[in-house]
Amino acid sequence: MIDFVYSLVIADLVLPTDPGKQLLLTVALLVSLGAFGYGLMELRMVYRMYTTRTNTVASAANHPGVVELKGTVRIESDSLRAPFTDTECVVYKYEIEELRRDDGGSNWETIDAGDERVPFRIEDDTGSVLVEPDGARLRLDAQRVFRNRPGEEPSSTITQGLSALSSIEIGGFSIKASNDRRYTEYRLDPGESVYVLGPARSDPTVSDSAGEINAVIGRTSRQGLIERATNRVLGRSPFLLADGTEQAALSRVVRRSLFGLTSGTIILATVLIVFSI
Repeated sequence: MIDFVYSLVIADLVLPTDPGKQLLLTVALLVSLGAFGYGLMELRMVYRMYTTRTNTVASAANHPGVVELKGTVRIESDSLRAPFTDTECVVYKYEIEELRRDDGGSNWETIDAGDERVPFRIEDDTGSVLVEPDGARLRLDAQRVFRNRPGEEPSSTITQGLSALSSIEIGGFSIKASNDRRYTEYRLDPGESVYVLGPARSDPTVSDSAGEINAVIGRTSRQGLIERATNRVLGRSPFLLADGTEQAALSRVVRRSLFGLTSGTIILATVLIVFSI
């Protein structure tokens, strides 16, 4: 594997003979390639957003394949309570970060993150259609950010939210932090504007009510993990869910693409400079 990675480097690069430095070089190159790959996948999503024509909700049942919809969120049957604000929503994502300090400075490190989703409807002037958000890439704007200083007690809503999050082992998680902590919440709320780019399929069983389209936006449950991963890498059947306007969603995806491509370039350039000296 190391020899293969070395073959990707320019000929006049001074290759290290020390095994530890060889491993460091290999890891750096792989991280660079990973960042490039992420940036290219996001760039491909930008292309799909630009080239996919916007559909009305009513036409979703007649256009199997990838559709682009804009509308407002409507609860289907169930809803969620956001962890840090207790706000009713259909999708939420959260992130808990802790400020870590060392001799090189300080940085925010994610110590826990997760999301939860329930099916909902997207509605426009032509009707509403069911969205099954599992498997979608979430591009949500930060709704609320809380921060508590060292030794401070978090607000009651944060404490209740931490207790309710199943992904956190409360027994080993100190709520009264010794370091700064930052709690960020992202949500998709009922009545909020939503942008969806995803696969549509006709399904006459989802509703028999007037104004509700017999179709579903989302990936089928028959897809296995390997198939879903392959489709994502190859750019097949993209599935994106964002709050706000199409322009706002596009801006977030563009920023992620630029971040990945720029990070990959900086890491690769650093490797070439360090090991060519």
